[in-house]
Amino acid sequence: MTPNDLPLLDAVRFYRAHGFRPIPMHGVHPDGRCRCGGMDCNAGKHEFRHLDGQWKEGREFQPVDFTPDMNVALALGAWGGCPEWLVCLDVDGPADVSTFFAGLPPTLTQKSPRGMHHFFLVPPFTPLGNWVDVFLTKYSRGTGLDVRYARGKINAAPSRSAFGAYCWCNWRPPAALPPEAVQRILSERRHRGLPVMSRWERDGKRA
Repeated sequence: MTPNDLPLLDAVRFYRAHGFRPIPMHGVHPDGRCRCGGMDCNAGKHEFRHLDGQWKEGREFQPVDFTPDMNVALALGAWGGCPEWLVCLDVDGPADVSTFFAGLPPTLTQKSPRGMHHFFLVPPFTPLGNWVDVFLTKYSRGTGLDVRYARGKINAAPSRSAFGAYCWCNWRPPAALPPEAVQRILSERRHRGLPVMSRWERDGKRA
């Protein structure tokens, strides 16, 4: 059983039962317009702001925080009491993740409207960060790799964006991301002059 064909509220309960932290997101109308009413927003891919503010790391949303016409995202980083943290390799384009990393183990995988999401586990505080087009291939080769990690989130089935639906295609426990893949990402960060830190600071607060 997967959340692919579940109503949104049942999918939220499913994710919580499996240790994930679901986040309320604006849904989309059948014509692809965002339900937030905005004209220039990233339809279906920005969070629903409650009266007490937007999602922050550590916030636990309950099914009562959702309505059936919303989307749902999964918080990355610490999850489900697991000692490892959850990271997503977000492939945007037609090429496979093996284009970037050879020999990755089978893992929890979701088809997105524009590519694939591959979920892995890494040691806590691994300094991967959240960033787009890691290897600068999106425009040169037609497929880019984004990293989504702590303080990041990924839309999940049965969500939809203006470009289509999300769908789990390999529902299984996430595998460990091989150290070689982690080191390749960190090496690219250093090459691009980006920081590599074991802990992060945001607005004066440490995480």
